[in-house]
Amino acid sequence: QGNLLVDESLFLKKFPSSAGYSLFLVDPKSTDSAAIVALRDRLTAATTDAGGKVDLTRDVLTAFHQIENTYIAIFNVLGALGVVLGSLGLAIVVARNLRERRGEFAVLTAIGLPRAVLARMVFAEFGQLVLWGLAVGALASLVAIWPSLTALPAAPTLALVAAMLAGILLLNLTSGWLIFRWSLREVRAGFTPGAS
Repeated sequence: QGNLLVDESLFLKKFPSSAGYSLFLVDPKSTDSAAIVALRDRLTAATTDAGGKVDLTRDVLTAFHQIENTYIAIFNVLGALGVVLGSLGLAIVVARNLRERRGEFAVLTAIGLPRAVLARMVFAEFGQLVLWGLAVGALASLVAIWPSLTALPAAPTLALVAAMLAGILLLNLTSGWLIFRWSLREVRAGFTPGAS
């Protein structure tokens, strides 16, 4: 972040014409927040004429974390967009598959297969696809975050992940159900007298 701390003797070997120090680190004896702020104010007043600037360690670390949190927020948005696009892609694939199988549904309906059995058959295929996709994605995510998992608060993080996976599962199964109902309505319309 713009500063490098090195041993003075080694620095002067390479740069003997250095004019002096440009950065000072101060270790306050007190850990009281008010005393530290008072010390900062005194140092700021004493070094203002020389162009000095005094920063507290916590302020510097907060600035570092703001940058880190910005990157995390960007990746969260991109990850959410990926989930939405993946779910939309899955819905499109399922819609196309069910539309191409309208003839199969028509034959099964014509020979007297109940719609409930037909729905279970389709959901066994579609649900398995969704569950395998979620399992592979969750496993890949777990491998990616495993090194830093101990640094995170485990219970809230796992609850959030479980809620997200449940939401993705519900979204995909709901969209699959609606597409299946739409396909069956087209099949029933095909049996209506006078329908083309």
